[in-house]
Amino acid sequence: MDHALQFGDINSLKVLFEEGVNVDQTDFEGRTPLMMSAVRGEKEIVEMLIELGADINYVFMYQGRLPKTALDAARESAKSEIEQILLEHGAKTGKELRPEN
Repeated sequence: MDHALQFGDINSLKVLFEEGVNVDQTDFEGRTPLMMSAVRGEKEIVEMLIELGADINYVFMYQGRLPKTALDAARESAKSEIEQILLEHGAKTGKELRPEN
């Protein structure tokens, strides 16, 4: 299942979610499908995940110490279109959500 969440196309992901897979299911490193799709600039998948109720501000603790969100992922990989979509839906950075780090 991790492979499909990391590398699946929109149709295979739709099937997974229709079958009951949690839209915020994490991979072996703790990243959500929204984070991975944001990094790759997959606009259709990002929009689908948001529509399905993905936690737009899910915090992944990179190496256990740096809080990252899908917005951070989009910014770090220079996916400005994805960044804008996330911001329009209330996305925040990991640092905004966990300022103590």
